[in-house]
Amino acid sequence: MTGDGSDNVGFVTMLKSLVAEDESQISLFLQDAWRFVLAFNSTVIQPPLQVYASARHFSPLKSIVRSVFWDQALATVRVTQGIPDRWIACLLTCEGYSGRVYGVVFSPDGKQVASGSYDQTARVWKHRQASVNTRLKIS
Repeated sequence: MTGDGSDNVGFVTMLKSLVAEDESQISLFLQDAWRFVLAFNSTVIQPPLQVYASARHFSPLKSIVRSVFWDQALATVRVTQGIPDRWIACLLTCEGYSGRVYGVVFSPDGKQVASGSYDQTARVWKHRQASVNTRLKIS
């Protein structure tokens, strides 16, 4: 998972769509991988690989991705506190603004999110992929 990051969430979303949402190991793993990519997408696209590998250390203690790949953890990274047991309710943080976000609205079909900021920009996001479709400068 590299590049500009826009394909990472879409790739995991596509994999999730191929598997029934149930309590099977693969379904639970893909759900956890989706949360991992949403939470750490801006980190996993950064070279070198050590930056990506360090994201595992900050994933929740009961994350399936964390436990599956723990044997590949970086020995030089040690987080001693502040890691939650489970994923928090927040799925996505709108990044890239230089000012506070003052408004967020979903499209009627729920597939896009528009957000506006005090830095006089608005963005339209693909809801399930966490990628920006459009950036607008408001003057």
